[in-house]
Amino acid sequence: MIMAIMNKSYKEILWKRTQIKRDTWERKYHLLFRNVLNNDFKMLADRIDVTNYSSNTVLGWMSKSPMEKMFIQMYRAVGAAFARDSYQQLKAESQNMMFKSEEELVDTWYNEMMNWVRTRATERIVSITASSRELAKRIIRGVIETSANEGWGADVTARAIKKGLIQKGVEMNQWRALRIARTEIVTASNEGSFMGAQSLGYPLDKFWIATYDSRTRDTHLVIEQQNPKAMDEAFDVGTYKMQKPGDPAGGAEEVINCRCSIAFKIKGI
Repeated sequence: MIMAIMNKSYKEILWKRTQIKRDTWERKYHLLFRNVLNNDFKMLADRIDVTNYSSNTVLGWMSKSPMEKMFIQMYRAVGAAFARDSYQQLKAESQNMMFKSEEELVDTWYNEMMNWVRTRATERIVSITASSRELAKRIIRGVIETSANEGWGADVTARAIKKGLIQKGVEMNQWRALRIARTEIVTASNEGSFMGAQSLGYPLDKFWIATYDSRTRDTHLVIEQQNPKAMDEAFDVGTYKMQKPGDPAGGAEEVINCRCSIAFKIKGI
């Protein structure tokens, strides 16, 4: 196992297995995240009238709560699934060591993932909500400028803003939702795998597995030279220190659309 996991072809197999699972979750949550984003714009459009469309205060109702709920739902489901997979794989390689059953751990995984969202993912949720507000603001400003040039009345302007928020918002949210789903599924899967591995209670090494194609960041391709790391050791990723792919400590430039994976080995086996 030690030699195998250091072999590039074996790491590619591990990555592909992980990515197949992540692709299934990504398709599901791409749609769900898109629904949350679109609902924000539709609800904003419902609130627009002739008295408030020129005021930024109308954007103040856009709360991070719906996105936070979706994050918790996604992280609990994806994180627990990957925690179970990681735990099962390491058990199979453990040479008859004694472990708890997954059923005894699943509630712990659910709760830990929920707490992880509320402590580590808050910045991402706030950023997504802020981006929605900024996008809505640009749409509203664009319609108001057109209204001034065309000499529209307040009623026509309000209706145009409503239409623009829904049509342009839905268009932009298609790719926004995909980016969010892709980024967060990777983070949730790696965090869950990390959590499942830790549940064994034995000393482990961890391995950063990069994606071997032309789209992978150079800073991620070179990380494999640092393998293996102890579980509490950070990888040097560009100017950041990250515990695993998707770690929020890496900043947007090292996290968004990342497709890297994490793997583990029990020390001494």
